[in-house]
Amino acid sequence: MPDKVPSKICKTCRYWSDQIVRIEHPKRGMEACCLNVGQKFQGLWMSGNDRCGAWESGHLGAVDEPGFDTSLYQKELAA
Repeated sequence: MPDKVPSKICKTCRYWSDQIVRIEHPKRGMEACCLNVGQKFQGLWMSGNDRCGAWESGHLGAVDEPGFDTSLYQKELAA
């Protein structure tokens, strides 16, 4: 059976920050800052279940994860 493809929601996007979060809306739960530079949601608070067309898989970690090697995704594309 093939691996399940992650749902294209903010929580699984590499630009959804686990480091910059807030909980202000009880119905929305935790919101994180979108770090996708140049996209319409950059710098906005996004729920983990929100979606946008600029989603990119976060399977190697978020772009702001401590110790994250920023070249990991480029290395994967080149392979």
